[in-house]
Amino acid sequence: AVVSTQSTGSFNTFNTTTFPRSCVAIARLLQFGKYVERDYKKAFEYLTTGCNKHNTESCFAKANCYLQGMGVEQDYSKAVPLLEQGCERGHLRSCHNLGVLYYHGKGVEKDLNKFKLYNEKAQIFRFQKNPFEGSTEQHLGSGPVAH
Repeated sequence: AVVSTQSTGSFNTFNTTTFPRSCVAIARLLQFGKYVERDYKKAFEYLTTGCNKHNTESCFAKANCYLQGMGVEQDYSKAVPLLEQGCERGHLRSCHNLGVLYYHGKGVEKDLNKFKLYNEKAQIFRFQKNPFEGSTEQHLGSGPVAH
């Protein structure tokens, strides 16, 4: 799929097949209503496409849609496998959010040992150069799970 947006006089094209990371960029535009009409469901579709192409950021953002109920019904249990996948790939925020779910018992059985495990992984990844983290601190759904 190719999506085009008109912004600041320049024409931008994102090829989601060749560049699955562009799915996150498109989803951000749709979720925040930047240059396009706000559409949470369509944003979720783009995140699904990126996640299916093994883009960790797309999977993390898709998990956050489930956690926050953005474009889909809120369902913590559907976020868990996406966060596990991201954590296994070294994605710090996936480990953090997964640990928080185990701490509060949301979508999983409360397990303080797993909370500790995922918290430790997040701390380890925090101090390693992580190719999945990049400089996307203000990225879609980057905040922690609501407590």
